[in-house]
Amino acid sequence: MGKYENLAKEIVMNVGGGDFLKLSKLFILIGAVMFLVVGCNQVENGNVDPDEPITLYFTRHGRTMLNTMDISQGWIDSPLTPEGIEVAEKLGSGLEKSGIHFDQVYSSDSGRAYETAELILNNNGQNDLLITRDKRLREANFGSFEAKPNMEMLQAVADQKGVTLEEFLGGSFADGVNEVQNFLYEMDQNKDASEMGWPAESADMVKERLLEAIDDIIEVAMEDGSRHILIVSHGNSIIKTLSALDPDADITLIDNASVSQVTYQDGEFTIQSINDLSYIELGN
Repeated sequence: MGKYENLAKEIVMNVGGGDFLKLSKLFILIGAVMFLVVGCNQVENGNVDPDEPITLYFTRHGRTMLNTMDISQGWIDSPLTPEGIEVAEKLGSGLEKSGIHFDQVYSSDSGRAYETAELILNNNGQNDLLITRDKRLREANFGSFEAKPNMEMLQAVADQKGVTLEEFLGGSFADGVNEVQNFLYEMDQNKDASEMGWPAESADMVKERLLEAIDDIIEVAMEDGSRHILIVSHGNSIIKTLSALDPDADITLIDNASVSQVTYQDGEFTIQSINDLSYIELGN
């Protein structure tokens, strides 16, 4: 560390006083050196273990009014119910009891996700931690089926395939989620824009923006040494993210306030858990 401190002293000694331009450069150079000092001290003092993987905690938002009514909720939003608030608080408490604290927190820009992130931090002893909103972490856009009953949307897909709803729901869960999304996308391509707000996204469109966000989050973590990162998103989006990171993973329904852990090390993502509700139980 001494080499950086000596560099700072040398800069001060070689910049003469009274010269405004030199003084401005002095402050810029000292700032850059202090950044190096802090960063290197963090690694050398053992605060960041370079061999420790980055752990992403994908968390679905708490239960909302539209969840309770079984209404599709993509880009539209609704507030958390009292139950949704309570379960998010329990999750935060359970994470605290497990000794899990976060270096960075990200949330979709939907109010239900951001509120959930706030509740988790308020009950995890980290209410002063900044929450970064990222619209790329949004739920999939369901287009003309936004705010319509989920069963109506699924029945439309089954009818299009020429099978019963029970037969359609009996297939692979992750594949079915992507199939529904692509059906909504294709259907909205043939509709007039005045019939909807935003047309539905395709499954690939959703995956592309989600993985782009994850790549950026990992890049920041690699630069600043963050190792434990909370990402509050949405059920459909988490399913698409996990299935993209590991196509062979056994993806299940993602419950409200559940946690799915993914580690990143040496350029590889590994799913450690899916739809884990144990932290909520611990927070009771």
